[in-house]
Amino acid sequence: MVFLGSILVIWALAVVSPGPNLFLVLRYSLSGQRPSGLAAAAGIACGTFLWGLAGLLGLASLFQAAPALFLVMKICGASYLAYCGAKMLKAAWANRYEETITDGTSQRSLAKAFRSGLVTNLSNPKTAIFVTALFAAAMPQSLPLPYGLGGVFLMMVISVAWYGLVALLFSSRRVSAMAKSIHRSIDAIAGVAFLLFAGKLVLSQK
Repeated sequence: MVFLGSILVIWALAVVSPGPNLFLVLRYSLSGQRPSGLAAAAGIACGTFLWGLAGLLGLASLFQAAPALFLVMKICGASYLAYCGAKMLKAAWANRYEETITDGTSQRSLAKAFRSGLVTNLSNPKTAIFVTALFAAAMPQSLPLPYGLGGVFLMMVISVAWYGLVALLFSSRRVSAMAKSIHRSIDAIAGVAFLLFAGKLVLSQK
């Protein structure tokens, strides 16, 4: 129980801190398209599950053995974040908010939102190192594998709960109605944030 408690506290603190995942869910949710915001949250949660498995299996050891692999993944992740940021800034400049976000709640748009959440979460390989350090610090050596998988599942539940709550709160009619008047600013802020996160990822030493 101490292991799961540690996972709960540390991962909850990590999830609520602002990052690309939060800005992505906010951008979808503020458009008033609640299903899209929830789909993005679900994609992020799935990404969390994959990073959790990677951390449990010690992916950080592979990165240490093959630094070039980590560098490639970091560059690819930063490139994706930069691409998303540039796309958001372009939408803000061209005032195409309705075209880029509020394209309905069709199956295609929901799949796109889910994919955006998944890829955005997986774009930062440093998450694998953080999760590996988390498991190394919290998990006793004699802990059975099912408990480790339970910790991974708990991480996913925390992620979907937090980002799902954000999607529900910020997709309400009152909030989305207020956001429509500043949609260009929302796109611009989100775009700049993604570019800053991309730059931070590239410039990070580890």
